Amino acid sequence: MEYYEADDDDTLYGFTANTTTPEAAVIDIDDLSVVGRIDAGSIEQPADAHSLHRSAVSGDGYFFTPADADGTVAVIDMAARELIEHVPVEEGVGAVQYVPESE
Repeated sequence: MEYYEADDDDTLYGFTANTTTPEAAVIDIDDLSVVGRIDAGSIEQPADAHSLHRSAVSGDGYFFTPADADGTVAVIDMAARELIEHVPVEEGVGAVQYVPESE
């Protein structure tokens, strides 16, 4: 889970990428309630898998999670709590890392 504190009301949100649905969930940490679901794309779900894992990272107010079944990485604006874009990636990308711009 990745965390984001809203500037306007200091609400702490958790962002998590789901494995069994093509969504990321936005959770109000204080209320422990799901306050939104955002399309993040699908991951591979082999029939013989004992468990599933979906990575996600955040940085500079964005949440990133790969959708290997769709060949994309979802880029989500954490402040607006909305999808910015599904960025196409090469086959086999199952994890991502955010590297901030260096000065």
